[in-house]
Amino acid sequence: MGVFAMTKKLAVLVLVVFFEGVLSVSAQVSTSSITGVVTDASGAVVANARVEAKNENTGGVFNQSTTSSAP
Repeated sequence: MGVFAMTKKLAVLVLVVFFEGVLSVSAQVSTSSITGVVTDASGAVVANARVEAKNENTGGVFNQSTTSSAP
């Protein structure tokens, strides 16, 4: 096999691996949101309440504190 043919095959292989990587990275991007209001027993909005959301499939945990603003 000539040097040109080997270089061409190597270039194709590099491009295939690169594009597979790009596709798998773009598949990992996701967005989501959680909205709601944390209130106490009297119905008042609770500021700085710790809220935890957990993805039970992956084990990923997101922690956030509430604000004092109501929707």
